[in-house]
Amino acid sequence: MEAIRALRVVRKSAVKARTQTINQIRSLMVTAPSALREKLRGLPTAVLIDTLARTRPTGDLTDPALAARTALRRLARRYQALQQEIKEADADLAPLDHGGKSPSAAQTTLSTNTP
Repeated sequence: MEAIRALRVVRKSAVKARTQTINQIRSLMVTAPSALREKLRGLPTAVLIDTLARTRPTGDLTDPALAARTALRRLARRYQALQQEIKEADADLAPLDHGGKSPSAAQTTLSTNTP
């Protein structure tokens, strides 16, 4: 039981950080130069993250558009790293799974059965 709790703490932390990261990306997109904003607007999250992570901004970082592209790329790469961490946590939790339940369901069972 303690093993599951420890692994769930790590997973929950990664999920929270991933949520914060996508919120930061969306916030930066609002203030980004209009050409960049229009290019990215309406993209599904997975496509947005992939698009941003693949960019290779170069030039003078005093240019607001370049600074925004650089920041968005870094945040997208952080999002990808956190996504991978969540997948690894899920894989770690899978063998400890209780009765075929998902890691989330196993945690809910633990939470409701713990005094």
